[in-house]
Amino acid sequence: APENSSIQHLSESFITKLQTDFPSTVSTMYRTGEKLNISKKQIAEENVTQERCLICMCILDVGVGEASAFCATQVSQNLSQKRQNRNAELLSDTENKCCNRGQCCDRSTSCSSSSSVPRPQDVLPLLCYSCRVTVKDVVSVSTFPPYILQEAEHRRRRMEMRKEIQDFLLDEGSENL
Repeated sequence: APENSSIQHLSESFITKLQTDFPSTVSTMYRTGEKLNISKKQIAEENVTQERCLICMCILDVGVGEASAFCATQVSQNLSQKRQNRNAELLSDTENKCCNRGQCCDRSTSCSSSSSVPRPQDVLPLLCYSCRVTVKDVVSVSTFPPYILQEAEHRRRRMEMRKEIQDFLLDEGSENL
């Protein structure tokens, strides 16, 4: 569709062109837009209940629908990276096999276990859309600041714990009984 066919296309074109010269345009607009939407009362209520992005601390929008642009972007990225991930899995499987036999694949003194290396699939879901766009080309999340990786690990462990005890937790609606 031509650039002038709608306000949406015109806005998208403008922002995309601006983003090429000023890389933080999208994330700045996103954070500014979020600040304009929320009242102080909502902020106080949501601070207690909602998760925040690890990088910019904006509220994570986890309630997006399956037909949203966000989900479409994720599907597209997953499909385009499928081949790369398959090659990485083969390499990872090779490392795990030799480590399981007590051998070291990288000829170092210790086994090259990947358990201490943060994985993108652990960190990216904890980022808002604009921060995901900003870091989408980052090859390894180990380049992130330590406090972000520590918080990601903390949230991952907390989520695992919640899954383990889910059957024993009371529903939010049953607290008033």
